[in-house]
Amino acid sequence: MTGLENKKDEHIEVGKIMGLHGLKGDIKIYPWCDDPAQILDAKELYVDGVRQDFFDRREHKRVVLTKIEGINTPEAARKYVNKVIYIRRSEIKLEEGEFLIRDLLGLNVIDDQTGVVYGKIFNVIKTGSNDVYEIKNEGGAADGSGKVFLIPAIKSVVKIVDLEQNVMRITPIKGLFDDENSED
Repeated sequence: MTGLENKKDEHIEVGKIMGLHGLKGDIKIYPWCDDPAQILDAKELYVDGVRQDFFDRREHKRVVLTKIEGINTPEAARKYVNKVIYIRRSEIKLEEGEFLIRDLLGLNVIDDQTGVVYGKIFNVIKTGSNDVYEIKNEGGAADGSGKVFLIPAIKSVVKIVDLEQNVMRITPIKGLFDDENSED
């Protein structure tokens, strides 16, 4: 399995085994996805690149409790603690306009009206009301430092997300960058 550098990986990280539950080898998975149903409903789950048979999956207090086939004691389950859980990309169901965070990372952010390139998305902040994209403009800095901007993930700002072209087109609001590049 490859890391985040390959955004089109066949397998996507969806959570991490955070501990044990009970005395029969059950484990607790902390979901990294917005909806634990991604883990609950997945046909195939993977650990360390190997498909594992998870059964008796259920949600409990925002974590997924489950068992791994053949693991019946806490001692046997302990070797899975802190392991990352993956599912096949093809099993992830997204609504229109929804994207995986990993697919947004590295997108070039461009002004939809002027063509100005503001930088690349390097992080997504979950705020509850709407996500915020952190973009960095290297600005020719040899040391990799550059200005960091925060872009609200709202329809009035984000106009087009084109994963094939590796670009996000935005219409900045006043004060987001420089006043001369923003609408009044």
